[in-house]
Amino acid sequence: MDGLTQLQLDSQFDFIHKGDNVYALIQDEENLMIGDYELVITFEKTDGQWKMSDREMKVEQYN
Repeated sequence: MDGLTQLQLDSQFDFIHKGDNVYALIQDEENLMIGDYELVITFEKTDGQWKMSDREMKVEQYN
């Protein structure tokens, strides 16, 4: 299911500093298939270039 999510450019997101040359883009969204989720994309500066180093989707679990 993770392949169905992507950054929504027309929605709000946070860009936070996580460490030396590491930043994370965080966006809370929802869709009809999985409901509420948080998308976290981590970027690291390596060899003078910014590259995506991780992508995580956290789905809210309902009981």
